Amino acid sequence: MHVVVAVTPAHPARRSLSKRRNQPATWFQLATVRLTFPLSLDGPLSTFAIDIANMTQGTRNALTCLQNAVGAAGGSLSVTSAYRPQSYQDHIRDVWDKWQAIKDRNDAACAQTKAQVQTEWNRHGLTFQPAAVSNHTSGRAFDANWSPGTLNIDQLANGCSLSRSVPGDDVHFEYTGT
Repeated sequence: MHVVVAVTPAHPARRSLSKRRNQPATWFQLATVRLTFPLSLDGPLSTFAIDIANMTQGTRNALTCLQNAVGAAGGSLSVTSAYRPQSYQDHIRDVWDKWQAIKDRNDAACAQTKAQVQTEWNRHGLTFQPAAVSNHTSGRAFDANWSPGTLNIDQLANGCSLSRSVPGDDVHFEYTGT
């Protein structure tokens, strides 16, 4: 069986990794790994700035409330992600999916593709599978780390109209107010 998979990144500085036709499929062709880089590496999101300004006013107020509550309890809170445009949400989900497909592959022919996907994986600090549709894109969610870990973060969050409603995604907070 011959499969042709073109790796077609949107960024013009990146080139196709495989343009061979009528060649036996390699593992990454069988897995249909197609790298996409919808964000320019030198564009405004290349620094992965945390966009609090585009969160809803209620979510911004709830975040401030949580920061104050954590501080009053002797801790600190660090926001790691906030509002995301849908294109960015799609990109990080694509990176997650591609990394899951190739992370255990060690074929020399696929090393360059694996390295590119791993670089994107590391840049985004992915620890939980991004949802296809997220409250980050509506401005009603943010991710944050806090210390010390002994804080009752859920009690503090509930007092600020926030919840951690996604099982397993411990850093994800959603605004529950109106």
